[in-house]
Amino acid sequence: MLGAVWTAEFRVLLAGAVLVAVAFVTRSNLEWRRFGGWYAVIGVLNSGVPFALIAFAQLRLTASMAAILNATTPLWGALIGVVLFREAFTVWRGLGLLLGMGGVVVLVGWSPLEPGWMTTLSVLAMLTATCCYGIASNLTKRHLQGAPTLGAATGSQLASSLALLPLMPLDLPRAATDATVIVCLLALAVICTAVAYLLYFRLIVELGATRALTVTFLVPIFGTVWSAVFLGEVVTATKLVACALILCGAGFVTGILKPARIKLQG
Repeated sequence: MLGAVWTAEFRVLLAGAVLVAVAFVTRSNLEWRRFGGWYAVIGVLNSGVPFALIAFAQLRLTASMAAILNATTPLWGALIGVVLFREAFTVWRGLGLLLGMGGVVVLVGWSPLEPGWMTTLSVLAMLTATCCYGIASNLTKRHLQGAPTLGAATGSQLASSLALLPLMPLDLPRAATDATVIVCLLALAVICTAVAYLLYFRLIVELGATRALTVTFLVPIFGTVWSAVFLGEVVTATKLVACALILCGAGFVTGILKPARIKLQG
């Protein structure tokens, strides 16, 4: 009903408003002068752009398919770290990237969705969104060290809302908004954005970018389960194989799956 841009705009705007209220009540120092510029850059890459792309992609893709593609985030995080920030590249990271790409090929190539440019565009939108997450996580690790978690979360959402404003006239709502849409949008903004990003930025600071992105391992699992329970989507063998390949790939690039550890378990 709202469209991709309007959904993303209200999501970050409402989340930002909630976080501003929390900062006001707790009288927190958000350190705008020191980190404000990076709040803005990371906010656009970590919220504004990917939220709009994901909202667009899910107009065409199934919920479970989008959730599985979202699990490519750690792959992008590792690849960006190697290419842009000269992190170590190992054989196992390379294997992980290949497995992850193989999972995407399986998921898209054997998808029951009608092939066409709109399906391709939707998949590319999801992959671009996860690439943005990977860039943002690396920037967060390097430029928001010492930044207050509440400041990073608040600044990123407010910056995203400003960045999306000029795009709103290009994607006007297609129908009137009802109570269900409003409730879903509030849940998306408060629980899935405001609260989630407070936890997310703390994880990046404490664990590092790549390891923090391992939380996306849970997304395809819950996404597939909830889409089957609430939306009646069918859990196919293709989805399971693709999910396994992507998760194994993410495990290798993040170091969760290591040769020594696998050998000991065997």
